[in-house]
Amino acid sequence: MSAIRYDIAIRVDALDCSSLRAVLDSDGGSYLIVKELEDTNPHFHCYLRSARKLPAVRAALKRAMPELNGNGSYSVSLCRDVERYLRYMLKGESVSEMPEVVAANGLEYQSDEWQKAQHDAYWAENVEIGRRRKLMPVAEAVLAACKEKNLKWDDRDAIAEMYIRELVARDKAVNLFSVRSNVSLLQCKLCPDDTAIKLLAGHCVNY
Repeated sequence: MSAIRYDIAIRVDALDCSSLRAVLDSDGGSYLIVKELEDTNPHFHCYLRSARKLPAVRAALKRAMPELNGNGSYSVSLCRDVERYLRYMLKGESVSEMPEVVAANGLEYQSDEWQKAQHDAYWAENVEIGRRRKLMPVAEAVLAACKEKNLKWDDRDAIAEMYIRELVARDKAVNLFSVRSNVSLLQCKLCPDDTAIKLLAGHCVNY
């Protein structure tokens, strides 16, 4: 009977991935590491197929990189859709620019041909998603985009920016009152419990 393997997604904000790579090498599982946004917000995305459970991988990463403080500097989570996550990792900055793969363990992940196929598949899917979203109402399209980017419900500035960008992309007027109203609705829909609704209700009562 084969051992259970866990698909793990890792993101680390850092300039250098040597400590991250050391953790993955010691794990023994196959992995892929890609560097993004070197000039603005340098970070690494990683996929690891490990025999160890998530808490053990997270603990190993913390031991190797004690500078990680948990405030947005790193994340370790189970990867629910491996194929989609790998396509996302290999998207690069644009359809014509391949990603910066800094380390890979596993014949498939080391293959330039495979990496190019994932890159091309991401952008083909991205075009199709964009086409479908143009047919959606603005708020519905923005909600889908917020979920895809894992925006937190209380990050009102980021949600508002996403909404305004969608309006601009559709050549629609930017009505600030309408934007505020729709951002409040989106926050309520993104919030996993009643917290956003209760905060909004409290604001209305005290207005």
